Amino acid sequence: MSTPRADLFERADALQEPLDERLALYLRESRKLSPEIEAAYDQMVARIQESGAGASVPAVGHMLPDVVLADSRPAPFISHRISSAVPS
Repeated sequence: MSTPRADLFERADALQEPLDERLALYLRESRKLSPEIEAAYDQMVARIQESGAGASVPAVGHMLPDVVLADSRPAPFISHRISSAVPS
């Protein structure tokens, strides 16, 4: 069973446009479907931005710091191992 939001997602996804344009279409049209949900989302994003979240993240093109992530194997995933294996 299809829903208006699912139809909208498929319509935006099917566009042969850059991602930012597809996302803009989805946002613009989803605001028409559920304005109260989109207003709550906008308030949440504004509060996150006002708190300074993301202020200390690396800029585009800058290296991310090394991280260690757990996975299903006994050995942890260490980010510098993969970045050193990727040719520049």
